[in-house]
Amino acid sequence: MKSSNKDIRTVLSSVMRLAVSQESFTDILRHFLKILTSLPSLNLINRGALFLVDEESPHNLQLRAAHNLPPKINNLCHQVPFGQCLCGQCAAEGKIILADNSDPRYQRYIDISQPYGHYCIPIPDRSGSVLGVFTLYTRIEDHYDPEIVELLQIAAIAIAGIIRLQRSAAKLSSSQHYAKAITNAAIDAIIMMDDRARVTLWNPAATRLFGYAKEEAMGRNVHDLIVPDNYSDAYRPALISFLKRDQKEILARTVEVNARCRDGREIPVELSLSGVDINGHRHAVGIIRDIRRRRQAEEERMELDRQLQQSWRLEAVGTLAGGIAHDFNNITASVLGFAGMALEELPADSPIRSDLEHIISAGRRAKEITRQILTFSRGQDLHFSPLRLDLMLQETIKLLRASIPAAIKIELHIAQECQASIMADPLQIHQILMNICANSYYAMRRHGGTIDIHLQNITLSETEAAAIIGLSPGNYVQLSISDTGTGIPPEVLPKIFNPFFTTKPKPEGTGMGLAIVHGIVTKLNGAIQIKNSPGLGATFTIYVPTCQAETEPETPKLPAMGGHERILLVDDEAPLAEITARALNKTGYKVTYKTDSLEALETFKARPGDFDIILTDQTMPNMTGIDLAVELLKIKAHIPIIMFTGIIDQDTMQYAKEIGIRKIILKPMELDKLSAAIQQLCGEG
Repeated sequence: MKSSNKDIRTVLSSVMRLAVSQESFTDILRHFLKILTSLPSLNLINRGALFLVDEESPHNLQLRAAHNLPPKINNLCHQVPFGQCLCGQCAAEGKIILADNSDPRYQRYIDISQPYGHYCIPIPDRSGSVLGVFTLYTRIEDHYDPEIVELLQIAAIAIAGIIRLQRSAAKLSSSQHYAKAITNAAIDAIIMMDDRARVTLWNPAATRLFGYAKEEAMGRNVHDLIVPDNYSDAYRPALISFLKRDQKEILARTVEVNARCRDGREIPVELSLSGVDINGHRHAVGIIRDIRRRRQAEEERMELDRQLQQSWRLEAVGTLAGGIAHDFNNITASVLGFAGMALEELPADSPIRSDLEHIISAGRRAKEITRQILTFSRGQDLHFSPLRLDLMLQETIKLLRASIPAAIKIELHIAQECQASIMADPLQIHQILMNICANSYYAMRRHGGTIDIHLQNITLSETEAAAIIGLSPGNYVQLSISDTGTGIPPEVLPKIFNPFFTTKPKPEGTGMGLAIVHGIVTKLNGAIQIKNSPGLGATFTIYVPTCQAETEPETPKLPAMGGHERILLVDDEAPLAEITARALNKTGYKVTYKTDSLEALETFKARPGDFDIILTDQTMPNMTGIDLAVELLKIKAHIPIIMFTGIIDQDTMQYAKEIGIRKIILKPMELDKLSAAIQQLCGEG
């Protein structure tokens, strides 16, 4: 082959041009076949094919380029397993195969291969395996020339370089595509900066978070874009120092900082910053997460925790207060009872009367405080019935207007549709309104202002109810009381429902008002919230569940009177038992009193026919009033029993009725009401 050196140069230069071609990979391979088949010195048929090893199935050849192949051969040779036919055997052995048209290695392809011979040339990889095979058609009469074989081997090495280059470029392009897809799909902002803190990557999430389009951000200094001015002096040297050192991370952990948006807003974000080398240049990659919702959720959780802690604290104090009030009730009743009886025994002109009247007046004030404590501790015996809150407010406002100076306006706004009822005692509603409005008045006493009272129906969804401690989804009446006073100092706000806590001077405040309000609202299965603006005023919002408006039949009133009934009175407080017995004896009853429940039981066992009715305290040592009643009813099944107590709840009332106790009266007892109850029960037989 006289022109082999020239042909080699022609092939190599042509293949080099293919290496920088912008054509597709398939077209490059097809042109490679055309270059070889067009060399006159090779005397080849103008036809050829190039196969590459299938990357997904590495024991198969896949037809990647064909030059003037008939369609039948294209279809038949689309995929050739290693070891089959000439091309498959060439790939399996990694050796050149030279064959004429009668070569038995054609196998089942022999019919379509005649009347040609073939050069099958393996395309070598640097690892020693093959990248593929190309096959060229020869004339039958030609003899195989070693120089032609050498040229084709050189061509195979040249095209192998292009194949490797194309595959590397494809992998790089795929990698870049995946990287771009990942950064574009990320919900977090991803920002890359070069060694001068200029933005080199800005993903769509960064645009959504900070408001800068990618075109605006690229190339700009990151500090000028998103770092708040008060942080910039500290951030700049730290970032520059990091970019100059061989560190993988600026931050060993994620940190929470503030970032600045395009409109100047500062938002809380979570930041992690890492280093990366690209083409020998230092870059920093920041991943930034918007944590506004998380912060809001954390603040809401902290508020719920605060409300829960407050609720537990108030419940504990309420239990303690209820126990104290029970004992205090007995003392107050004794003081009032003995003082009252002593006063009745004195002549009208006695100088001691004034002293006793002062004692009685102080006792009544103590009784009122006890009643407030019992209300706070949720132990007061109240009459619950369906109430129209809108009507109650209108009545209570009349009292408020008469007691609050004219410099303070009271405005009542009741929604037109707000006619729902709540299950409550009128006294409770009166206390809620009077106590909150008293605080509002105190906050505006110097400069005047306005108390706004709003009432409306509201339906809370599951999400809305979950945000308020103690509430379930459903229908509520919402009562809001706002003032234009000085507001509540932030350091005072967590304590305002604590009993005995007050910011007023000692003569002006007892610290029970808002504690009582909280106790009442809790007993009504409601909740109370505060919206406070120091210097501008405060708003108390109360939620109480609605109920069906049902009227209950009123118990007919009996006149207070004496009688002749024989009474067994049991109370472990000796002074109270004595004064109650003396008061009842004066009105005609015959009272036997005991201060020990076990002794009372033995007395009744001995003489059950001597008593018409039993009066017993509930809280006593050895045996409670309920337990005593159970034993007494075993002896005399239908004897009327009245139980009195300083603390009571719905469960106690229900159980007392179930065992046969006819009536429960809250201490301290009023003689006329006690006498009326005795008459009523004895009259029933």
